[in-house]
Amino acid sequence: MRALALGVVLASAAFPAAILAFAASPAAGQVTQFEIDNLRAQQEAAQRRAIDLSNQLTAAEAQRQADQAVRALELQQRLPPRLPTPSPAAQPEAGPPAAAPSVVQIPDALLADSNAKVRAATTPHR
Repeated sequence: MRALALGVVLASAAFPAAILAFAASPAAGQVTQFEIDNLRAQQEAAQRRAIDLSNQLTAAEAQRQADQAVRALELQQRLPPRLPTPSPAAQPEAGPPAAAPSVVQIPDALLADSNAKVRAATTPHR
């Protein structure tokens, strides 16, 4: 009997507390400020993870390009230089050798006239 009385007392004490807690909680379907803050924190953490992943991807791509450039330079240094091979169409036809260009001949009178003009242009005028 005593246990039953204790149970009734505890139940009667817990009932108003449950009613107050239910009245203080938001109605079904409403979101608390704590839940909103929690969702915002999760969203910010996800954005930071996305930025970190993007930075890691960019760094990995830059490293790959640098490694590829180093390999290309090493290969270029190991191989002998390749000289371009002329195409058969670009080769001259067999025939007499081309004549060497002759030295340009300028008449003495023309050189003397040019020399006089240069001296006249460079002497100070009084």
